Amino acid sequence: MATRQRAGGRPRDGSAARSEEDARRSRGQGTVGKTIRQPANLSKRVLIVEDHSLNMKLFRVLLYSRGYEMIETKDGHAGLDLARADDPDLIIMDIQLPDISGLEIIRALKGDDRTRDIPIVAITAAMPEEETNIRAAGADAFLRKPISGAEFLAIVRSLLHEDDPGG
Repeated sequence: MATRQRAGGRPRDGSAARSEEDARRSRGQGTVGKTIRQPANLSKRVLIVEDHSLNMKLFRVLLYSRGYEMIETKDGHAGLDLARADDPDLIIMDIQLPDISGLEIIRALKGDDRTRDIPIVAITAAMPEEETNIRAAGADAFLRKPISGAEFLAIVRSLLHEDDPGG
């Protein structure tokens, strides 16, 4: 089950709290997503949809080290709800989720006027031939597990149109 937490400050506005409550009610769950915030230089918000805790931890460490705000969930349906409610700047999407395929989520997000312009990085342990299906679904970038931290951050910076901040 996903959880939501804010560290280092309050939501930007009341919408995040309202969207969490709305999503919780609609999904019948206690909590929806976990938000981790580094106190300084929060200019970009990244939604991570990943069911494997070690991969989630790796993404968290890499993104936190660069000052990104993160919204995390292990649940694909909650990820879809959070993408629509929290308006992230980037989505990191595991393709092989237990409740719904990441490909289905990508298609839904790219087919929705509210979320179609959010760049999506697809992360999977699938075979190389799956890249065609992942790109056809609408993913903007593709990484195969195990990932390289440097390559991951380079793709994140590229999709967020940021210059390399020295690392």
